[in-house]
Amino acid sequence: MFSGLTAGITERLAGLRAWLIPQIVYLAISDECLLLMRVERGSEGPASRFWSLPIPKGACKEGVPMQKEALGDLLSDWLLDQSVVGGILSVVLAENSCRWRLLEWGEGGVPEDPIDDLRERMADLPLPDPIETVYIAAEDVEPASASAAPCSLMVSAPRDLVTAWVEVANFADLPLRRVESPQMCQWRAVFTALDETADVRPSALLALLVPEGRDHRLTLFQRRLPEFEQVITGYDADAAGERLTFVDDLEERVRRFQRYRRLSPDTTWCLVGTLAEDEALQDELRQRHPDWSVWPWTPERDWPGLLAEGMADPEEDEDRVESHEAIPDPAWKHPEQAPLLLRLAGLMAKEARP
Repeated sequence: MFSGLTAGITERLAGLRAWLIPQIVYLAISDECLLLMRVERGSEGPASRFWSLPIPKGACKEGVPMQKEALGDLLSDWLLDQSVVGGILSVVLAENSCRWRLLEWGEGGVPEDPIDDLRERMADLPLPDPIETVYIAAEDVEPASASAAPCSLMVSAPRDLVTAWVEVANFADLPLRRVESPQMCQWRAVFTALDETADVRPSALLALLVPEGRDHRLTLFQRRLPEFEQVITGYDADAAGERLTFVDDLEERVRRFQRYRRLSPDTTWCLVGTLAEDEALQDELRQRHPDWSVWPWTPERDWPGLLAEGMADPEEDEDRVESHEAIPDPAWKHPEQAPLLLRLAGLMAKEARP
């Protein structure tokens, strides 16, 4: 007699809980997979679980969703399987999808409305896209020294790209509350970890090296500010002789920048993904100069505050992945996922300190 009443009350309580304590879904995008992290806020703090959802070939090309409805359906199926009710979505876009610049404002300081000011000055900024085709955002950062001009990091993202992912979220019936650039997320993740670890010796220069397929993106930070970025093509850890050539190339680029900026050779190398597992490469970097230190970024050690319960692993259990069920703790055994995890860490850092 009361079963229907009990079921109704339970359903309403579930809906109320979802409204009061929404489940946050974080999404990092690549052309091969969607890396999802679900965070539940509870009395014992946030608990995180990971899923790596393979996407159909061609559904995403260079970070652009080519099959929006199919990707939305994939997310919708996953939400249904995970019983996510009342979830909200935060997204970090794919590599190469955004541009960023370090801006110095001069003696006048940061304007009252920096975005409007940037739009007026856009013709003077070396951006590849016309102002009417991009969204822009700016975040104030500490200058390199007390006497330096106030600085901001500016990010631009193509309007069409952002709109496309909004449409994907709409197909999944998942409200989208934040879209972030990969560069800003990596920057936040690295320096949040650097602030909270005693294992890394601070240096005048931090060199961040992140794999992008067979290429690697090198970004140099002087006093936490990005001042140099280049993509280095090719490096196969298993190919004889490539390691020395690769390190020679890295050394030449870093030394050239240090000479230009008149910096000491003191450098910390932050290696991500497969590079963090490449001990021979790390040894070679350490041997090149006594003032070089190596920091292999790993999620289990360098993601402060993370409570991780696992990541779905297609190779270990196809049946469980078919149902989008997370498999306990092979999460950190997949270094190829680390660049996406690095971006998710930075996305969460933004949520924690907006």
